[in-house]
Amino acid sequence: MDKIIARLLKKVNCEYRDISQKEVIYSLLNASNANLGSFYTPIQFIVFNTGYTVLASLPEYKDILLEHYKIFKEDLFSNESLNNIISTTKSVNLESGYEINNSRSRRYGYSFGCDNLSMLNKSKISNLCGLIDNSNKYPVMTKAYKQLQPDRQYCGTVIDEKIISICGYSYLGADAVDIGVETIPEHRQQGYGISNVILMSEYLLEKDKEVLYSCNNENKISQNLAKSAGFILVACSYRLWLEKIPI
Repeated sequence: MDKIIARLLKKVNCEYRDISQKEVIYSLLNASNANLGSFYTPIQFIVFNTGYTVLASLPEYKDILLEHYKIFKEDLFSNESLNNIISTTKSVNLESGYEINNSRSRRYGYSFGCDNLSMLNKSKISNLCGLIDNSNKYPVMTKAYKQLQPDRQYCGTVIDEKIISICGYSYLGADAVDIGVETIPEHRQQGYGISNVILMSEYLLEKDKEVLYSCNNENKISQNLAKSAGFILVACSYRLWLEKIPI
C-alpha cells in the first residue's frame, strides 16, 4: 500500500514515511493543502490502521487542533469530537468570507486499499459486468460518468441496452488510482456495484496500479462493498470544511 499511503500523507503535507508504529505527529498545512476551490479546510487529521496519526492545520489553527487532540485523542471521530471542533472553531475569528459547512464537517472519510490480485473476492463477479470504453453504444443511466473519457477503461453492467452500473477511476499519480462506482437506484443491492469494483480493480492491478476506494462514514453500504470486494481499511481522515459565503 506504499503508493496509497504516500498519497494520503501528501494530502496533509507529509512526505512518505514509515507508519508501522503508533505515533502522533503535527504537520503544518500550506494554502494548496487547504484551499479546495469554494471550500477551505484549515484543520485536518488522519489516523492510519497502524495507529499512526497526523494532525495538520494552517498555523493560526494549530492551538485549536492540538488542544482538541488532548481532549479527544481516544476517539477523534466520535460525534462529540466532531461537534466540539466545529463549535470551538466557530468561537474564534474564521477566515474572512467563509462559514463552517456543518453537514460536511460532521462527516469523516474511510480510505480502503487493494494492492494485490489475491485480495479480490472474484466469486462476487457477475457475468453481466465487463470492460467498456467511450466507444460503447449504450447510454449511461447513472448521474456520474455521463461522458466517458477517451483514454480510460470502465467496468459496467448492461441491462436492456442501458448501462445501469458503472465503475471508473481517477489517477493519484503514476502508480495509484482512486475508483468510484454508481448503480441506478432500481438495480442496487443486486451485486452489480461490487462486481464492477472487483473487475475494475483487477484490470488496474494487472497494470501495476494500487487501488484506493474512498467513502464517508455515513455510507455503510459503500463501506461494506469495499470490504466484501477484498479491500482493507488503510486510514480514517477528517477535514473541517469552511465554505465561501455567497456575495
